[in-house]
Amino acid sequence: MLAVPTVIVRPRFGRPLTLLVAGIGAALAVTIGINDGARHFLISLACALAATAAAYALWWQPELRLDERGLTARNLLATHRVGWGAYQSCGGRWGLEIITDDGARVPVSAAPRQGGLSIGVSRQIERSRAAVGESPEEGGPEALLLGGGDRVPEGAHGTRRPIALALTAERAADLIEAYRARLQSAAATGAGVDPAAAAPSLECGTQRNPGAIAVISIAAIAVLVAGTLVLL
Repeated sequence: MLAVPTVIVRPRFGRPLTLLVAGIGAALAVTIGINDGARHFLISLACALAATAAAYALWWQPELRLDERGLTARNLLATHRVGWGAYQSCGGRWGLEIITDDGARVPVSAAPRQGGLSIGVSRQIERSRAAVGESPEEGGPEALLLGGGDRVPEGAHGTRRPIALALTAERAADLIEAYRARLQSAAATGAGVDPAAAAPSLECGTQRNPGAIAVISIAAIAVLVAGTLVLL
């Protein structure tokens, strides 16, 4: 069994919300079409397609994957791969960025920066835990990698399925560092590490996301159609 499971970071409730937006938009388009005719149906359908494309861009598409070979950050238009051998640190003022050994910065849209209100709530929770003698580190990234938290059941042949998490930029950065430290520790001891994955990978690369480009194109056409129909 692998030393650590694959971890996937996605926006919280992103995919259900995207489906909800699509469903509501379709229902509204059909209702408007029944009551007001085909022209208004096409206008409302075009608006629904544009809203669904925006939801897809914000909530469905972004993803950060951590595995034994490295980090994969899928943003709207491109997917970036950074091997552990090329990984240097995490940073970013406005959101999470992966910094490589050559100074390149890879943005990670799947882990947004924590807002001021959220920070205040988190600190209040930590103070409450400390008041009752609970360690503020309980349930942290290292605990998840050791098998705690929201790990789903093992799949076929005893392989671990990926852990799916929703994290802020700060927590995702902590997770990345804990993941790398865990891999280094496992490689040093040789415990449960695939020999092919033991050496740090220097692999880095970027590729376009054709699905996202297609969705954006559909949204642009939908907006153009809606605007034309409104002006007619």
